[in-house]
This record gives sequence, structure tokens and C-alpha cells, in this order.
Amino acid sequence: MNNKLGSNQFKTRKGMKNKKIVILFVSILVICFGIYAFKAINNWYNTHYFEFKAPVEVKLNQPVAIKTRIPKIIEKKIILDYPNDIDTPLEQYICDKFGLLDCKIALSVAQAESGMRENAYNHNTNNTIDIGIFQVNQIHWTKPGCSPKELFDAYKNVDCAYTIWKGSGWGAWVAYNTGSFLSKL
Repeated sequence: MNNKLGSNQFKTRKGMKNKKIVILFVSILVICFGIYAFKAINNWYNTHYFEFKAPVEVKLNQPVAIKTRIPKIIEKKIILDYPNDIDTPLEQYICDKFGLLDCKIALSVAQAESGMRENAYNHNTNNTIDIGIFQVNQIHWTKPGCSPKELFDAYKNVDCAYTIWKGSGWGAWVAYNTGSFLSKL
């Protein structure tokens, strides 16, 4: 009987030893898993965070606000050049006198008024006379450089027309007001 009792004791001790090894192994696994989970959660929190917001927000606004307007600056390069169809020194002079922006209009008005003839004259229905390539009307003859003698000189006619244009714009010419200059553009 002693042998039976001794072998049971041995089995119990051996079973206890196996249980302790299993418990130790499971404990080591649980600790390793815990460390791994802790590191994974810690790494997640390094790149993420919780932001708590109010589910409903009430905000009062001013119904009218006065703000300073800041204009937008648009830069655009404009390349100005004389028209390609300038054939004569007189046309070049007109463009030099009126500038690049009004060059084509000036040439078209002169072409529509007189056909660019410096000796052109016209007797109007209101008993006035127009002279030269810009057909300067006699109401301007008292202005400096606008006498009838000077107006038959093409370059002086351009100078007089420029003086009139500086004072009242293109509205002084019938060809501009009627739009007949547009066909000469």
C-alpha cells in the first residue's frame, strides 16, 4: 500500500509541477501580450487624439459688419505697337501725335472725313466750312495753329485736330459721331 500511496503523491506532485509550469507559461504570455497591447495603444495615441465637440452650438452673429474692401490687383501686360498698315510719313505723324491707343481711331476718322487728302474742304449745310484731312470746322479757326492757311498744311491740320481732340475728344468729328469711321478701322 505504501507503494500505491507514494505513486499517487508522486503523480500529484508531478501534476502540481505541470500546473505551475502551465500557469507560469500562461502568465508570461499574458504579460508579453499586455506589453505588446500597451505599445500598440501608445503608438496609436502618438498619431491620433480625441477631440470632443459640443453636439449643438448656439452662436450669435452681428447682422451687419462693415469691412474694408481690398481691391484685387490684376497684372496684365499690354503690348502696344503701331498698326501694320501705316504707309506714309503723315500716318506715322498722326500716330505719334495721338499715341498708340488712339492711333487707329485718328487714322480712321481722318480717312472717313477727307480720304486723307490735305487739300479737302467741305461746305456744310449749316453754312460752315471744313478744311484739311481732319476737316476742321471754321468754329475752330480762331484757335492758335488752326487758321485756314495752316489747315491746308497736313501736319498743321493734324496739330490743330490734336488740340481740338485734347479739349473735347472725338465728339467734334461727324465721322466719329455717326460711326462712319468704323468702316475705315
